[in-house]
Amino acid sequence: MAACSVTWSCSPSSRSRRSTAPTSAPSNDQEFPDRSFVAVAAVGTGDHWGFPVEEGRCLEQVWFHFHDAGDDDEIVAADFLEFLAAHALRP
Repeated sequence: MAACSVTWSCSPSSRSRRSTAPTSAPSNDQEFPDRSFVAVAAVGTGDHWGFPVEEGRCLEQVWFHFHDAGDDDEIVAADFLEFLAAHALRP
């Protein structure tokens, strides 16, 4: 399994002058509060491409998460490079 983490930055408008903590949770925490999935790309329909998390670590495979289909997610690539080649580097 590959290690993964989610990081984000806060703009000055999203925090108070004295606080360095964000005032709202990032999108991934809102969509997957149990941290069972790390979204890497939103599709625009509420669905996401990303990595399932098992025992605190991301799987290497990239999955398509259907926001309204329960546990019917499907694998779309064996790893992130294959995902990029298939979905981001198309002519």
